[in-house]
Amino acid sequence: LKLTPVELESNFDASIAGGMDPFEDWKHEMWKHTGGRKKTLLLVRDPLDVLVSLFYERTRRTWGFWRLPNSTSLDAFVNDFQEVGGLSTYVAFLNKWLPAAEELPAWAMVVHYESLLQCPVQALSRILNGFLELNVSCLAIRTAVESSSISRLRSLARNSDSLHLAPGNR
Repeated sequence: LKLTPVELESNFDASIAGGMDPFEDWKHEMWKHTGGRKKTLLLVRDPLDVLVSLFYERTRRTWGFWRLPNSTSLDAFVNDFQEVGGLSTYVAFLNKWLPAAEELPAWAMVVHYESLLQCPVQALSRILNGFLELNVSCLAIRTAVESSSISRLRSLARNSDSLHLAPGNR
């Protein structure tokens, strides 16, 4: 596959503003380069959680023209929010991809972000052993989940001298 995730994202955002069909464009490129032989995981998140995350990103972490004043309320953000690349773009993306993924269960699987948080072993087992048919043991999946827990990763970062693992607020 020759398209990078960044190119896919920029093609998608540009298509919302420009009137092209992002799903058809991406599907064409994917099928052209893979012959339709690549399985696809579609990771989705609750749109309301996306909205709240985007609110904090825009009011607390982003700089420049994309940043909103800290005084912006969540209500004002929700009521004024019709921008390209925001919630409306995400909903348009879901409206295209979810039905398409459900039509091709052998080639596309929808994975909910929330299920990865609530039941990571079960979700990964579904992906690895069900969808990808890899026959990974439950012990291996549990070990991977435990070794990559947020508390363990934070502990590693706190105890590391590496700048790459340092928290952003250090």
